[in-house]
Amino acid sequence: MNSHGDWARTQRGRVLSKVEEGLGLSLLTKVLGLLAMAVLVVGLILLMQGYLARSFLIPSGSMEPTLLSGDRVLTTPLVYDFRDPARGDVVVFNSSAFAGAVLIKRVVAVAGDTVEVRNGVLYVNGERQKEKYLLDPAMDTDFPKTLVPAGDLFVMGDNRNDSEDSRIFGPVSKKDVIGKALAVWWPFWHLHGL
Repeated sequence: MNSHGDWARTQRGRVLSKVEEGLGLSLLTKVLGLLAMAVLVVGLILLMQGYLARSFLIPSGSMEPTLLSGDRVLTTPLVYDFRDPARGDVVVFNSSAFAGAVLIKRVVAVAGDTVEVRNGVLYVNGERQKEKYLLDPAMDTDFPKTLVPAGDLFVMGDNRNDSEDSRIFGPVSKKDVIGKALAVWWPFWHLHGL
């Protein structure tokens, strides 16, 4: 009978012989395996970037002080698979008013809400809004009372006196929303959630 030590040496020998057999793969097989893995990794990255999360560069100061020109914002469409955009959300959307440009603004009113700017202050459904994130608490111009249509959102920049938003181009269709902005991820000194 073999002792335990003899059995272990025999098993190690079997494992080594199996590994050594695998090393005899042709160079072409190894290259094809690496290429297949690279294609899979790139495909997963593209899938994640296109559906799970996307990054957008902020080109202007219309969302200051929340977002600064040059910030990079991480967004995801997944949030809106479970709920509709809500008041206060910062959304990225395709703008039909600006030849399909991608814009980022804050949702201030949703379908069925009335929105107006009176004496430089935003009112939604007749209630004065307390918006601590604004660059300037008072707007330069007023906006007449308007009903937000079904399926639409009323969006405004946080820098209200320097923002082209729903006051100019009208409500945004929920169908045009790309995703909810989650956080500023670059530059690192301005990193914060939204």
